[in-house]
Parts: sequence; C-alpha cells; structure tokens
Amino acid sequence: MLETRQALIAAGMAAFGEGGLDAPSLDSICERAGYTRGAFYVHFKDRDDFIVAVMDQLTEGFIGSILGGPVGGEGSPADLAALVARFAQAVSIGAYPLPGAVRLHHILDACSRSDVVRARRARLLRDSMDLVGEYARDSQRRGKLRADVDPGQLGALSIAIVLGIEVLTELSVPFGATGAAGTVMDLLRPASAASPGPEGEKPKPRRATAPRAKRS
Repeated sequence: MLETRQALIAAGMAAFGEGGLDAPSLDSICERAGYTRGAFYVHFKDRDDFIVAVMDQLTEGFIGSILGGPVGGEGSPADLAALVARFAQAVSIGAYPLPGAVRLHHILDACSRSDVVRARRARLLRDSMDLVGEYARDSQRRGKLRADVDPGQLGALSIAIVLGIEVLTELSVPFGATGAAGTVMDLLRPASAASPGPEGEKPKPRRATAPRAKRS
C-alpha cells in the first residue's frame, strides 16, 4: 500500500514539475505511476489532497538534505552558520529551487484557489520558520550568534529570504548566494566571534591615532 502511494506521489512530482499543477490529468498521473484511478482514490481524497502530499514530499526531502536531521541530532549542522552555508551551496550548484519541482508561481496559484492547499503551504512555512528559530537558539547557546537577535523573527526573515531567492531564480536574476550568506552571518555573529582573516588569523584591532592638529 505504501509503495503504491509513493509511486503515485513520485509520478505527480514529475508531472507537476513538467506541466504545472493544473495541466496533468489524474488519469495521466496514474498511468505514469502504473496504477488505476481506483488505486489513486484509495490513498487520496481528491486532487487537492494529492497536491498537498506532493508538496509535503518535496519540502521534507529538501529540509532533510539541508538540515541533515533534527537540531542537535547526528549529522545535523553544528550551528546556524552551517545551515546557512548548506543552503547557499544548494543555491549555488542549482539544487535549489529543486530541479524539476513545481515552480513557486504554480504553488501560489493553487493556494489562491484551494483553502486546503493554502493552509498546508502556510503550515509548512511556519514549521520551517520554527526550525530555523531552533537553530538560532542553539547558536546563541554556543555563543555563535548575537544574543540580542530574536530567534523567532530571524526564522521568519530567513524563510522570507528563501522565497525571495525562488522569485529571483524564476526571473533569472543573478544572485550570489555564497556572498550573501557570508554577509548575513557577518551581521549576526557576536563581535568576539568575528570571521578569521584569509590566512586563518583573526582581524587585528585598529590602532588608535591621535587627532590631527588644526591648521592655523
């Protein structure tokens, strides 16, 4: 039973990635998966329920690849900087937005028509905000993030940036993900945890200079 559901979701991911959320018929998706419409309705109430399942699969797969597991779990990033670096790398190599996945404008269009799809998409975004907030709190406990930063607000801002990157990508606007990620982390690090110089040395403090005498 689980194998049938996963096959249908995989077929939906491929079909939606190629033609958007509206174009592929359920019959074509079922045929692609090698199952009948009867098998489809065993696992999904309707098309909206199926779209939600596809969104969940895509989101969970991406979050798993970037986060590497729960906060503090084996294989998870050590702190927020590691999380940001992983995401920037994914953008730089074209792994985000996910190749072949449903584009953002298709998802927003589906959300405008379906309360079910909109509610689930909003929940996924809120969960992502909370998860980034957990990484921020963990980084603060480690002394690697400024103590005056609100983890919840940072989580919300981070997801807004992610959505903005999707828009830039769809419009083919050049975006230096690695440089932007470095700038963000420079703003968030405590002064005592400044980035090391090019040779691994911490930047030296500037010498105080005496004020110049005024010319008479």
